[in-house]
Amino acid sequence: MKKKQQHRGEAFRRVQQYLDAHPEDFGAVNASDGRQQLDAALTELDTAVRTQLAGFREVRGERLSPRRLAPARRRRRWRRRPRGRTWAR
Repeated sequence: MKKKQQHRGEAFRRVQQYLDAHPEDFGAVNASDGRQQLDAALTELDTAVRTQLAGFREVRGERLSPRRLAPARRRRRWRRRPRGRTWAR
């Protein structure tokens, strides 16, 4: 998420919290179409953020997986031969 989007999301969240904290002053606003649009925008933003973060985790996991598996592949490839056994050539 870009910083600009993050700051807007935080600002919308603060507005939402302020409206929730003062229902006696903003009862009409909370019941209006504007409040529903604010809630819908925040829900959409949260969904986009979750999708984006899941993609980042998936890509990072694919990138790190070969690094983690490389030592195990080296160990399998360079295993010592058991002693006392003759190997056919």
